Amino acid sequence: MFANKNNAQLAISSLLATCATLGVWSCKPVSAPEQVAITFDSLCYHINQAYPAIEGKEKPCLDIDVSVLPAVKGASKEVVDKANRFIAEMLVSYGGTKGASLKDCVSALVDNHIAHYRDWVSSEADNYASSPKAAERWLSSEFSLEGKPVFNRNGVLTYGIAKYENSGSQHGESSYNYSTCSFEYLPDGKSEYVCHPISLADVVLPDSLESLNAILVNRIVKLFNAKNYEQLLREGPLFENAEVSAVDNFYLTNEGINFVYNMYEIAPYAAGTIELSTTWDELKPLMPAESPLMRIVNTQLPDEQNL
Repeated sequence: MFANKNNAQLAISSLLATCATLGVWSCKPVSAPEQVAITFDSLCYHINQAYPAIEGKEKPCLDIDVSVLPAVKGASKEVVDKANRFIAEMLVSYGGTKGASLKDCVSALVDNHIAHYRDWVSSEADNYASSPKAAERWLSSEFSLEGKPVFNRNGVLTYGIAKYENSGSQHGESSYNYSTCSFEYLPDGKSEYVCHPISLADVVLPDSLESLNAILVNRIVKLFNAKNYEQLLREGPLFENAEVSAVDNFYLTNEGINFVYNMYEIAPYAAGTIELSTTWDELKPLMPAESPLMRIVNTQLPDEQNL
């Protein structure tokens, strides 16, 4: 999902196309075969444009590329609305407007980044007044964001947001953040679905957290072909005081759950984004019996239905 995460530059998938305005784009359908089926196709909110810092000049400028794939079909309009509201809430921390529709949230996100960029250039202008070439180089900025579903079945949705940003530095920074929700039907005499956010408490019992952390430590030792965890702390690539433990930034797969650690969280920039995988067989004994994820654990999915 989302290309090679060890690359500093975020690779935007073939979902993106060059266009200058918020519009409609046809995307590959992704559907949930059981429970609350949600389909993500068409109506891809996409903005790709260069915004100059100074009117009448091409550079310096902000190159911005934002693409967010919304839900367009589900068990009911209510499910679609709640799925898109869930996605919009994720975008608030990136500059979207809380409480806005998904489309308006995308527009606000872009507008806020343009305003922030122009304020930043204005504050730095005096430092580059005598060197226009340097201003073009160091005051130009890039911002890319791609949002799309990465897991979508049995009424459980994981949505991912990949971001790349570079504001006048030698290299930019990428981040990959995920949120998961479960759609539950309330049989109370009327059709009503609730969107239940999935947290770490739905993945592991408090008394089992130490066991899950031990699995993750074992995974990272194998990932870097180290003899033991202490070697990773002593010789790298991890920070010497890094603590590898289960985090709320995770996404579901048909095989299990992948925990994601962005740049600088447990290791330097050169290590890139680190992913540690776990399997449903490992997680099942550690998971609360009432967790919505149990219906994923207990359901076998044919290979042709994999996302």
